[in-house]
Amino acid sequence: MLTVNVLFLDLIDSHRPIGSLMWAGDWSSQRDAILAKINLAYFSSFQGALCGAALAVSFKMFKHYYLKDQRNQQLQKENTDAPPEPPMAEELNSL
Repeated sequence: MLTVNVLFLDLIDSHRPIGSLMWAGDWSSQRDAILAKINLAYFSSFQGALCGAALAVSFKMFKHYYLKDQRNQQLQKENTDAPPEPPMAEELNSL
């Protein structure tokens, strides 16, 4: 993920392409700025990955609890619609 983000960091604060800095020989003077942008890109991609993972987990949890609720409602409906149970033999003997 870092390599993809580094491709988008072609400009630095002086608005010169990074490639020209390497050929011009002043790489060491801009080293800190370039590393700061690489770190920013890394942490931004990490934040995006966490956001995507959180979204996927929330969808999965929603599906789990939605299906669980639907199943509970179906069972409750079946229980209320069922005919009453016949009296047991012990109850008949006591009458």
